[in-house]
Amino acid sequence: LGLPVGHMPFKGLLLHIDEIEQLLQLYPATKAIIDHMGFCKCDDLGSQEWQRLLGLAKHPQVYVKASAFFRVSAQQYPYADACLGLKALVDAFGAQRVMWGTDFPWVTTVDGFG
Repeated sequence: LGLPVGHMPFKGLLLHIDEIEQLLQLYPATKAIIDHMGFCKCDDLGSQEWQRLLGLAKHPQVYVKASAFFRVSAQQYPYADACLGLKALVDAFGAQRVMWGTDFPWVTTVDGFG
């Protein structure tokens, strides 16, 4: 069908990364989207979690959704650390494989939005 597979690792990327990588290897023609920057916390871009997320860039079928900065930032709006995370994603994946998302309607309840 040509549909992408979305991964929403809400409880943490490291809990799911091995299975995601296995699927990527078994089905290289299937596009995959990692939602909400993999829920990787942006206060430590050198963490194992971030390194594993950035490592997915070696798979050309992987896209990452940059959204819900308030969920991944350790800071208040305007979430400067999440902006650094976004830069790391673009550097690793290229702008063509980073997607913007709103996290609507949840974002409307957060300071700095709505």
